[in-house]
Amino acid sequence: MTEVEKLTGATSGLGKHWQAINRQKVNAEVKRLQMRIAKAVR
Repeated sequence: MTEVEKLTGATSGLGKHWQAINRQKVNAEVKRLQMRIAKAVR
């Protein structure tokens, strides 16, 4: 069991997928969606 699996409780390599996430792209998408929601609420 890898350190990631110990910390996350993930099994057989599922923790590795979290390492592959493009965080900058995800953060940009979240910000875009938050702005869209804020405009829709107004």
